[in-house]
Amino acid sequence: MTLSEAMGFLDGFVNYERKPPSHYGSKTYSLRRMLELMEALKSPHARYKTLHIAGSKGKGSSAAMAASILQRTGRRVGLYTSPHLVRFGERIKVDGQDLRDEELCDLVEELQPVLERYRSHGVTYFEAVTAMAFLCFAKRHVDVAVLEVGLGGRLDATNVVRPQCALITTLDLEHTDRLGDTLEKIASEKAGVIKRNVSCVTTCMEESALRVAEERARWRKCDLIRLGKEFHVKARNQGYGQGRDKVTVWGTGWEYRDLEVGLLGWHQRINAAGVVAMMECVRERGEQIPENAIREGLRGVEWKGRMQWLPGHPPLLLDCAHSVASALALRRSIDVDVPSEGPRIGLVGFLEDKDYQGFIRMLGPVIHAWIVTEPDSPRSRRGQDVVEYIRSLGFQGHFYPLEESLNAARTWAGNTGLVVVTGSVYLVGEILCELEQDRRLKEKDLQK
Repeated sequence: MTLSEAMGFLDGFVNYERKPPSHYGSKTYSLRRMLELMEALKSPHARYKTLHIAGSKGKGSSAAMAASILQRTGRRVGLYTSPHLVRFGERIKVDGQDLRDEELCDLVEELQPVLERYRSHGVTYFEAVTAMAFLCFAKRHVDVAVLEVGLGGRLDATNVVRPQCALITTLDLEHTDRLGDTLEKIASEKAGVIKRNVSCVTTCMEESALRVAEERARWRKCDLIRLGKEFHVKARNQGYGQGRDKVTVWGTGWEYRDLEVGLLGWHQRINAAGVVAMMECVRERGEQIPENAIREGLRGVEWKGRMQWLPGHPPLLLDCAHSVASALALRRSIDVDVPSEGPRIGLVGFLEDKDYQGFIRMLGPVIHAWIVTEPDSPRSRRGQDVVEYIRSLGFQGHFYPLEESLNAARTWAGNTGLVVVTGSVYLVGEILCELEQDRRLKEKDLQK
């Protein structure tokens, strides 16, 4: 099977990442289908230990931190996240290495008969890819897999595992057409990852959402370790270019002073605190997690497209923020962490289900002008609508096609400014892909 054949086969399944269903429930998102798939594959997800991470914001970064720490312990570590930014293989990593194309083809070829058998049951693209990740980790004999929830938690395909520990990160109004239009409803879906007698850490501090998680934890007889109650964090900001931030995290009977976080952004300090608390829960289960592994893992973590700084003239800051809460985190980080002598230019594009108006209002005070484009997605919001709203607020806004947008933003920023690429995971991925193609062309020119 060739790579194009493998990807074509996967693309033949309904993909709710590209086009969400008209309703949410067990007919569209089903653990029954996933459990049947796992049984047909002889339960690959049960052959290694797992950590399970849900939430609205920070779950991918937290998963990357957890995997980075566990790798420093000498374990073989799987990492499953979504969506990918540039290459499909980014979704499935073993010891920090993306899934290779040849391995992807072999896995799809092995899965094809089983997936064809269950196609009539409504198996989705995400379920097929999750099954591939579980099978890959089993075949690679990982010791532990860190799994990021795709959507929600209760009905997510990853929720067939029984983890050593779960983590619920910050919650926000997102996917309200499927998860509910209040934080309480969204918290109820996210809290679906809480399982009986499995500790759950949370960095959510919104009281109404936290009450939902607390009620679920009592029902499941699960210890809920809450930021600000069972554990705490204190950060000492040093500013961009002055060395990494120092974060101190402590709980009952344990403390880690002056941890360095390798990811830029004030919100990453909160994510790091949640991951450290998760590691403490794992240690309580008898696992060896040395302090130096925690320190080195947080210091050395890498995560594309999340407050990713690319030096140049002008420099670029890429962040996958796409909600009002993540726009607030980005705004605070730009205010504190990111220097800019010249104009800050926002290069944005949104999907149609996102609150682009709230996003623009939140980020507006730190952006001097906006370049608007449309991500390559059937769910993309019309760029001219965004421009009109930006101008109604008194800001400068200009529309450019995707292929022209980055050069336009660079021109507006000049040599001393800053381009902030944000608003959509898809847009950040497309800009990263464009930058990679430019790099390859330059390398070819140098070889000539």
